Amino acid sequence: MALCTLCCRIPFATLPDSPAYAGYHHVADQGELIEHLNVGGNDQEALFAKDAAVGYPWHENLETLKGAAKSGCPFCLTVQSAAHDWIELYQKATTSSEFYTEFIKDYAVDFTQERLWLTKRGGKASGFSVFVRNGSTGSNDRPRIVRLCSIAFTVEASSPLASKFPLRPLSLDSGSDQSLDIVATWLKDCNETHDECSGDVTSLPTRLLDVGSPSDDCIRLVETEAGATGRYASLSYCWGSSLTLTTTRASRQARLSGIYLSDLPKTFHDAVRATRHIGLRYLWIDSLCIFQDDDEDWARESALMLDVYSNAYVVFAANRASACDGGCFHTRAPRTAFVTDIPAIGQVHTQLVSASDEVASSFREFASEPLSQRAWALQERVLARRVVHYSSRQMYFECNSGITSEDGCKSDHRYCGIVTLRRPQAPPDQVRNTWDLVLRAYGSRKLSKATDKFPALSGIAKLVGNALGDEYIAGIWSGEVIRGLAWQGLGGKERTVTDYVGPSWSWAGYNGIAASSAFENWEIIASAKSWQVDLRNKEDSYGQVKSAWIQIHGPLVQLELSKVSGTDREARLKRGGLTPHLRFCTKYSSDAKGTQVIMDYKADEVAEKWREMEVKALILSARLQDPPRQKDKGEDSGQEEENTRKKAVSFVYGLVVVPATPGQRTEFKRIGWMFLDGEEADKFQGEKKNWDTITLV
Repeated sequence: MALCTLCCRIPFATLPDSPAYAGYHHVADQGELIEHLNVGGNDQEALFAKDAAVGYPWHENLETLKGAAKSGCPFCLTVQSAAHDWIELYQKATTSSEFYTEFIKDYAVDFTQERLWLTKRGGKASGFSVFVRNGSTGSNDRPRIVRLCSIAFTVEASSPLASKFPLRPLSLDSGSDQSLDIVATWLKDCNETHDECSGDVTSLPTRLLDVGSPSDDCIRLVETEAGATGRYASLSYCWGSSLTLTTTRASRQARLSGIYLSDLPKTFHDAVRATRHIGLRYLWIDSLCIFQDDDEDWARESALMLDVYSNAYVVFAANRASACDGGCFHTRAPRTAFVTDIPAIGQVHTQLVSASDEVASSFREFASEPLSQRAWALQERVLARRVVHYSSRQMYFECNSGITSEDGCKSDHRYCGIVTLRRPQAPPDQVRNTWDLVLRAYGSRKLSKATDKFPALSGIAKLVGNALGDEYIAGIWSGEVIRGLAWQGLGGKERTVTDYVGPSWSWAGYNGIAASSAFENWEIIASAKSWQVDLRNKEDSYGQVKSAWIQIHGPLVQLELSKVSGTDREARLKRGGLTPHLRFCTKYSSDAKGTQVIMDYKADEVAEKWREMEVKALILSARLQDPPRQKDKGEDSGQEEENTRKKAVSFVYGLVVVPATPGQRTEFKRIGWMFLDGEEADKFQGEKKNWDTITLV
């Protein structure tokens, strides 16, 4: 199809680079509605200045775009369709939610009268991206820029432009030979050119599936000899409720004899086909390679997950399937696509690329895919050298050099990035930051057995433990106990777990996301005196926990519910369908409204529950406004220096705790967290009577 006059003049070779926006968010909580925010800094101020060019100036507004689309211009048609879908999704999202009905003015988006701008795609991918300013600044008056969409340029492998444009038109079937060839190319390039991914043969797991040749109608279970080496693939998938094909002690001999392909669930069948296509002989699938009726075998083999997934040549991840019969392969939804002659370039295939895939930190998560909800799948993904993701939209390839997609979206960083942990003498701060990322990614995932909370992360925990040389205290590292205790429970979760999983002070005892509170200029206040962990299996320090306690010395202050009625903001939150956080005061509070306490569980956001309860804040650490002042040589260290330090405290982090059993005052359990004003904290920290040693359980 022919381009319009305006599009014929686009200087593709000299388009500006896609701006390096530091901040973004999903408008109205919709993953496809990406808006970039001005997060400060001179470079950001320049990007967001009202008269600044966002890229190459294209259509004056959506009306002129719509007119050009009517002429049949493929670029204008594609972008006009994307803009229509963006606005429709935004309107639907903001009118179907109580929250956005109440707060819509704060998050309003209107770009109908704004100029459209073009840039290169990120990661040097072929094609271009489209941006537009948000004409509505919202209540905070912050300039914002909408990432509307991108268009990828692809060519057939037989095209004379194939060497210039490496992307190929998307096959609707992710199991087609064309799609499997893309996977084979990704693996070959990675193995030959990526130093941090390449490696020779590795040790083999206890049992594997021999997939045979493409013409074979069956596979068989094999038991490897000690010390055997080779290459194998592994499968990461959701079991679902339909999985009946497993290996048990009783079925072992039958599995060794052979398993017909026709008896395999679709996900297993697809994984066998992919393994054969890339030229590997062996495949590891947990349900067939671990005896499912033998607790001892399961415990032994699950403890080896670090090796199984780390040593696999590739892991096939069936992201889109919620059960084992869903398959790796599927027919993808068609995209807006055209065959177009571009001046000075030639004939290419163009296809729409979603905005969320162009934002690297967004597409790395695959948040909406069923497999991303499964707790075990996290370490299956991040431990692997290479992963082929079979997702709803397209295939993605992930290795230690980053992530790439079929349509050219790229990220130079892996999800959770544990490659740092494998490097000799990794800096401890980097290791701890990586652990924080892992915990944040792990918290929202689901387990069929709540008691698997520790085992499902044990492989990564072992890597971290080896890198730090620390003891593992029910999920907390002995080298920085207070840092490990200072986590924030995100999102009012329901208390759905009844089995004992871990202590209240550990992320493992929380049914939700535990985010680190270790900010820059963070100073530790409390100290850990002693601890004890009772393991279910004393030989597995990273496995299930029967009980645990930790003794902490620090400032402990009584909290009382605020007597001040709700604020205007809290009234709006209620109208928006949310429960405002409870506010508590200390006897040192200067503001009667008090300070918000974020309860770990939604059921605890009820004032009546705490009116007669002994609620305390255990202060763990402080956020300093500036780095601590270095004492000059010969300067007298005294009250003046102490006062200087105190004045620098911005706020402190405290665990909110209650007696573990009513009436006693030695053992406490965590119920939430809070930030207290630095001046208020200084008042009670300065009194000796407010310092105590308590046991957290």
